[in-house]
Amino acid sequence: MRLAGHGKVEPADRLGYRGDILINLGITSLIILGGLGFTVISGLVEWRFWGKAQVLRLSCHSRVVLTTTAILLGSGTLLFLLVECSRSMTDFSWTERILASYFLAVTPRTAGFNTVDTASLTDLSLFITIIFMFVGASPASTGGGVKTSTLALLVLSVRAILRNRDEVEVFDRTIPREAVHKALVIITLSFSLINVFTIALLLTDETRFLPTMFEVVSAFGTVGLSMGLTPSLTAAGKLIIIVVMFIGRIGPLTMALALGEHHDRARFAYPTERVMVG
Repeated sequence: MRLAGHGKVEPADRLGYRGDILINLGITSLIILGGLGFTVISGLVEWRFWGKAQVLRLSCHSRVVLTTTAILLGSGTLLFLLVECSRSMTDFSWTERILASYFLAVTPRTAGFNTVDTASLTDLSLFITIIFMFVGASPASTGGGVKTSTLALLVLSVRAILRNRDEVEVFDRTIPREAVHKALVIITLSFSLINVFTIALLLTDETRFLPTMFEVVSAFGTVGLSMGLTPSLTAAGKLIIIVVMFIGRIGPLTMALALGEHHDRARFAYPTERVMVG
């Protein structure tokens, strides 16, 4: 704790820890482990300790999650470092810049901690953060968002279409079409919901677009990051944020479970006819 003027007591400045390697790596490691999902962690434990004896290999799901997570963390760290190096991190040492960039890449996925003031970030960094919050963590984890594997299946389906392949393939395995369709539906519905609630919040409160979308996506992904907009919202605006948080917590999971239920096939099919696309 530190004393402020007029006898007020304020908490210690959390931004002073941005150069502490132990704290940064400790917190980010916990965030990453919590965001990988219990299925992946269980697979890693079995592969590490009993894999040699039983000739086990990581499941396709685990490999997709780990690869996607590594790509997001690596690209996010590099992007934040390039964008903020000469802006919000001008007065930082290089150690602080690297740690802060890494922390910025990790925390939007699920945690909501920050070592750099969110309001001081550039619009580009805020937009990157919005994308990361939308993706979120991984299935069966403690985080929200549409999940890393969902994003991976979307990218893989685009790759399959560009290569004129009928099946979505990764790591010498074919992904069931039902899983690909489920991923496309989850991303489409989630993106649509975010747009609807962003428009609703812009109607109820006279706010700027970027902070409004930032707040909505953060609520949807149950991240916890904020640009300080929520306290100044009207009662209707706060109610919208509450609804978004509730939907974001149960939405993607509920949609995935609903789409995974068995349904009887139709007993007939309509004639096929092409529709122009693009």
